[in-house]
Amino acid sequence: MKELIKRLHKDESGQGMAEYAIILVVIALVAVAGFTYLGNQLNTKVHDASNALN
Repeated sequence: MKELIKRLHKDESGQGMAEYAIILVVIALVAVAGFTYLGNQLNTKVHDASNALN
């Protein structure tokens, strides 16, 4: 039993997948923040153009 616990403690096979998941979440958060920021600017530009045409 003691050897099994030592072996399971040293097993790092799932560690890489967790790291990829964290990286994917960070990229998704940056993308959402970027789209939100650019979306607001784009909306402002469209309203400005619309007002200029009136």
